[in-house]
Amino acid sequence: SFTENHPYMQYLDDQQRFIWESERNGFKNYYLYDLKAGLINPITSHEFEVAGVVKIDEAKNQLYYMARSGDNHMKLQLHRVKLDGTDDVRLTDLAFFHSVSVSPDGKYVVDIAETHDTPPFIQLLDAKGKVVAKLAESDMSKFEELGLKKTEIYTFTSADGETELHG
Repeated sequence: SFTENHPYMQYLDDQQRFIWESERNGFKNYYLYDLKAGLINPITSHEFEVAGVVKIDEAKNQLYYMARSGDNHMKLQLHRVKLDGTDDVRLTDLAFFHSVSVSPDGKYVVDIAETHDTPPFIQLLDAKGKVVAKLAESDMSKFEELGLKKTEIYTFTSADGETELHG
């Protein structure tokens, strides 16, 4: 992938088709192109932002990607969609921010989930997003013993008097 300032582009194994990131509908989404025919189809058509490709599984014709799909744009969620744009499904819990790794066969996801006030925990998800096992939890005893304060989230209205911002 490219840096933050450049759209994502990835060729598929046939070296004729590629996935391209575009904001043509006002939000970052992924599109499937062919070098000769041009646009084949949108892969995602969201009114929220995609935020990174996790895995392309050409054998299963699927794309795993992160997106800002919940009510809080700071909490990234894992989605899976077919390359033809059908069967888009969110696999992670909207209550948390997620960092993920998908197994090579796509059967499992290692998910590190957290929020601003919930310490990270690691869990194993199946291909449908169901929790198979809790793998690890953060030990907060020293944090609490030291009396440290947790991060607080707040919102405020921008200078235009209408736009809600998050801090």
